[in-house]
Amino acid sequence: LRAELVHVQPVSVGSTSLWIDFAAIAPRAQDALVAELLAPLRPQVAELALARSPVGAGTLSFCAQLPGLTRLDLRDTKVGDAELAWLGAHATLEELVLARTAITDASLERLLAFPKLRHVYLWGCALAPESIERLRARPGLAVDFGDTPDAVIAQVEEPPKFTSDLPIPDLPPAGDPNAPINAKCPVTDAPINPKYTRTFE
Repeated sequence: LRAELVHVQPVSVGSTSLWIDFAAIAPRAQDALVAELLAPLRPQVAELALARSPVGAGTLSFCAQLPGLTRLDLRDTKVGDAELAWLGAHATLEELVLARTAITDASLERLLAFPKLRHVYLWGCALAPESIERLRARPGLAVDFGDTPDAVIAQVEEPPKFTSDLPIPDLPPAGDPNAPINAKCPVTDAPINPKYTRTFE
């Protein structure tokens, strides 16, 4: 995995369960490559991130066979209702990230069927408010749909002000282009002697 630039590390010190992230090679992380790289570690895969990759039904079908999978990140993929169906009712999945995917109301019952699901991210998906409410009515399930107060923008930064747009400090009065910029010498702090004033282009 590391030779293919896929991030892999234990989920905790001394654990054989792995967190695997395909972010560095997301554009080429297609179904066949994902299955080829993960097959030898099937029992150890616990957290799998496939965001922004072109995965489809093949990868979801493969994920259904990962016995220790607890977190699956599919954000910004083309996964839709048909692809999600291949995941089945995964027995150990606790967190599912489906933000900005093609998931719709058709996946509602499937999401409710995951027995251990504790957190699902669905912002940017085409689910009706009624479907979100049904999900939120399930005890122990946190649903992030981007509509809670903590998801609202609290503050917007002012546009940056560049020093090139600001007036020059201590600019001489208009109409006197030969007046010195400084009133005092920056080295000696003595008043400027006009005798030594020079004008440069």
